[in-house]
Amino acid sequence: MNSTPRDQELWDAFVKSKRELHRQQGAFCQRAGDREAVLRSALRPAVGAWQQGAALQTFGLDAAPLLPELVGLAVTPDKWGRQPGDVIAQIPSGKCMPLLEPVFLEHLAAAESGNDYAGLACLALRCEA
Repeated sequence: MNSTPRDQELWDAFVKSKRELHRQQGAFCQRAGDREAVLRSALRPAVGAWQQGAALQTFGLDAAPLLPELVGLAVTPDKWGRQPGDVIAQIPSGKCMPLLEPVFLEHLAAAESGNDYAGLACLALRCEA
């Protein structure tokens, strides 16, 4: 099966947009004055799924201070699946666990349903807490 010129145009446009995405992501990570504040704001539910999704793909060393927001997304896996837990799991354990424990216990105390407990259990397993 041969691709058409239109198929190749669509592919080329896709590759071009991916390259631009990575260029802009690099610019943000290298030049933003307060990445943590921007990412914290982007993780708020009120800003919408596009902002949250982009933030979940833009972490790195910025993740640890944002554990409260990440845990909130991780314990509601129906929306983001494993992505928030993946970000949390990438934080070095020695840095993550002291920050994660109080946030986890706060969510545990506020849990109201089996889904809440299941989300917390999944997160605990992912982080090997």
